Amino acid sequence: MNLQPSFSSRRDFLRACLLAGAALTVPRWVLGTLVSPAPVVAPLLFPDLNIYPRSTWSALAPRLSLIRPATGFSRLTIHHAGNIMNTHVQPEDVVADLNGILAAHLQKNYGDIGYHFIVDYAGRIWEGRSLAFEGAHVSGMNKQNMGVMLLGNFEEQQPSADQIDSLFQLVDSLQRQYALPHGSIYGHCDLGQSVCPGKHLYAPFVAELKQS
Repeated sequence: MNLQPSFSSRRDFLRACLLAGAALTVPRWVLGTLVSPAPVVAPLLFPDLNIYPRSTWSALAPRLSLIRPATGFSRLTIHHAGNIMNTHVQPEDVVADLNGILAAHLQKNYGDIGYHFIVDYAGRIWEGRSLAFEGAHVSGMNKQNMGVMLLGNFEEQQPSADQIDSLFQLVDSLQRQYALPHGSIYGHCDLGQSVCPGKHLYAPFVAELKQS
């Protein structure tokens, strides 16, 4: 019997390596305890993804006077939270994390949380700032730039296998939905003086996505 695994792409190989031990895998039963989120409404029309709408973690409305309407999207930038190591898998802990980031961004006089999507350690995808609005995640380079952030500090820790799997799915879906051109995926460090999204996320995972 041939027990040698086969991989259809380098991306599948990278995921398999992570699952094999490059990071801690979140037990699947954790996800099984969740209550199904509310239906996702436009503009989050991604039938292949299960995205937790903004309303599931915050009732605060954006400060419309401080944010710009989006004029389409032509690129996507990946970030990490970068403040502390984070392996939270319980929904209530993640909700507290999201509200902490929102509060910090409001204190900086942002009109809303700066990122359009956040991926937690369990691999859940959360809606941040609506795609109806321009993000606030790369200084001077937010126009037509979607922001995706993973919770954690990937200078210090490895992302979980579930985070990476969800990141690839989300980026693939956004690329299709918005017809993002080849070479339109960036890490924050590609666009500014930053170590974000951290060495353990940037290489090899963001580097791989940049080639897609």
